[in-house]
Amino acid sequence: MVRPSFLTHTLNSIKKLICPGFSPTVVFAALYEKRCLSIWDNEFKYHIAGVSSRFVHHFAQLSAVKTSAAIRKETLCRLYRQWGGLRSTTTCLVCLSRPPEHMLPCKHAICDTCVVIFGKPSHLGKYHFEIAQCPICEERSDVTVRQLPPTKPPVILTLDGGGVRGLIQLGLLRALESRIGIPIASLPDLCIGTSVGTYAEWPSLLLWLIY
Repeated sequence: MVRPSFLTHTLNSIKKLICPGFSPTVVFAALYEKRCLSIWDNEFKYHIAGVSSRFVHHFAQLSAVKTSAAIRKETLCRLYRQWGGLRSTTTCLVCLSRPPEHMLPCKHAICDTCVVIFGKPSHLGKYHFEIAQCPICEERSDVTVRQLPPTKPPVILTLDGGGVRGLIQLGLLRALESRIGIPIASLPDLCIGTSVGTYAEWPSLLLWLIY
């Protein structure tokens, strides 16, 4: 059995290897202080010392069993109880750094990065993550998120209108499907269109018309 003292010693050694000569205070001043000052009015700039103090405090809490994600989750739950039903569709409230991309049943939205940090890999396949509970309010969600691979941009299919001429695009899709050997309906991440291209049942319509 590994002794706690050994784990503490190992963690301290890792910290020194990762941040040789850099204290949390210096890191905060170099990376975050100017940004905080740029968004605060003069009357609120005295808060900077308190923010720096909390940064140092959370860094000191890191251990072999208490990760930065665990500390972040505790902080989010505490603040959620204070702020009530705070929600946003423009900013991920988990990291406050990126726009959200996934809406949970509790109406909290989180970004792809936070999905990876607070979710667990799913048995459904690679780049699938299961979110058992919301990291903000801890409400049960049981959501599986499918992310795009880092090297794959979203595939968007747009279908124009034009009445009878709209059949031409169906013929082109049929030729493309025959060429690549993969059902066209399984490829796009998003399908949009105008006029005849707005039919939500376009994959079934495509199959009915061309086969």
